[in-house]
Amino acid sequence: SLFTGWFALPAVANEISVEVSETAGVRRASYPVSVAVRSQRVPLTQRNVQVLLDGIPLAAQVDTAPSEYKQGTYLVDFHATFVPFQSRRFRIRFGDGVQGSPLPEHGHVLRETDDHFLIVNAPHLTWKIPRNLSGLLTSMNFPPCEHIRKGGAGLYLVDRTGTRIPAEGEGDRTVVLRRGPSVVHLRFSRKHSRSTRLVSQVDLIFPVTRSWVEVVHRVLDPEDLVAELGCELQLNLNPATSEQPTLVDFGAGTQGYMTLRAGQTGQLLGGTTPEPWWKIQRGTSSRFLDLLASAPGRPAARGAEGWAHVMDRERCLALAVDGFGKTADDRITTTS
Repeated sequence: SLFTGWFALPAVANEISVEVSETAGVRRASYPVSVAVRSQRVPLTQRNVQVLLDGIPLAAQVDTAPSEYKQGTYLVDFHATFVPFQSRRFRIRFGDGVQGSPLPEHGHVLRETDDHFLIVNAPHLTWKIPRNLSGLLTSMNFPPCEHIRKGGAGLYLVDRTGTRIPAEGEGDRTVVLRRGPSVVHLRFSRKHSRSTRLVSQVDLIFPVTRSWVEVVHRVLDPEDLVAELGCELQLNLNPATSEQPTLVDFGAGTQGYMTLRAGQTGQLLGGTTPEPWWKIQRGTSSRFLDLLASAPGRPAARGAEGWAHVMDRERCLALAVDGFGKTADDRITTTS
């Protein structure tokens, strides 16, 4: 996580102070911030929650928090700009007698059809998500470019026999937790037929100021059936040629750049055994050559950052994995 936030004890009734810090050394314009606020006595709505920065009210969105939070918890979403390593303190006032913050004037609009959820921020972008979560994403259209190609497996589990189990399917239960305009939040839950105790829960979170989706896949696995989790997407890149190869860079202890020509594959691997390690490889599906690697035994040999950029001449697609290589061996693989 690039931001660290914490609660201070309320200085006055129905007010908390939250400090948010930029920790990576990058300027972040209109960056999304989400804060959980508890109010057991007074239900919170858009009308009685106010977010202040330097005494100036900010636009914000207020929603009841999901069931995993304690009763009486609400999510307050807003955005603010940070320069590198800046810390900013926000006051959140709530309850009776508080004049609520306004909703953003523009943002995400959630539309529903029989088969899909559409998240529209006209005229800039439109996300399309199947109701059964098949393939995870059907479309991310950022005119004039479509960024997703149909055919990816989406989210899946791999059991201890090596069998792949789709995380999606008919019978998914779907709940809309936040409807915008600042944040749209969809939750999909599925009991897998192989074991009624094996459950997948997938959250898709779309913040308005970014063209990304945060994907959180939680698995309840009391019988210890699952060995791996994975996600496969088909990105709508132009075919690689010798004149215009696919460009990739990976976030490891340093950045690793490469070109991928037709038939080539690049990957970032990382783990913790016997110490934090990572390496970047290029090759084919059957044979890889190490290009960059962490230095064994050196203090600088920290874990990989766990992100990738995949580019052609029109699109740059970004992927990041939280906690990459921190608790297991992880891999990001991209083909040409």
